[in-house]
Amino acid sequence: MVKGAGITLMTPGICSMMTDFFVAPQGVEPHSYVAIADGHKDQKMANVYAGSYDYDDAAVVHCS
Repeated sequence: MVKGAGITLMTPGICSMMTDFFVAPQGVEPHSYVAIADGHKDQKMANVYAGSYDYDDAAVVHCS
């Protein structure tokens, strides 16, 4: 969950605006990664969604 300075939506809120997916959401498979926080390692799984959405009349934003 990430929200940058001056941004009102967190990452899932922004990515939920995607309409043109590079891979259909139903076809996305989780991938394993090692998370390291405060010196502790933990095995995690993550789904990565990539696509684009119309920001305004002049821009298309790619999100992943």
